[in-house]
Amino acid sequence: MALALVIVIPVLPTGVVPALLARLSGRAAPTPMPAPIPLPAPVNVPNAPGSVLLDYRNVEESFGGLEALRGVTLSVHQGEILASA
Repeated sequence: MALALVIVIPVLPTGVVPALLARLSGRAAPTPMPAPIPLPAPVNVPNAPGSVLLDYRNVEESFGGLEALRGVTLSVHQGEILASA
């Protein structure tokens, strides 16, 4: 099964179903999208150690009648590594 995928992906980049439908209808298969244009490299602006990079205060979020967040505050300082689970 894995070998079939390795063979199919380069041969049919738009997928098996579009290729089969194109063959059955007698028209050409769709061409794959061109590669995206690369973005320029981000500019690094030096920040003072300990300066605030991101600051959210009293964030609230609700979905219909369900209140997901109320009064959440988050500050990320230069040099900190944070994780959320």
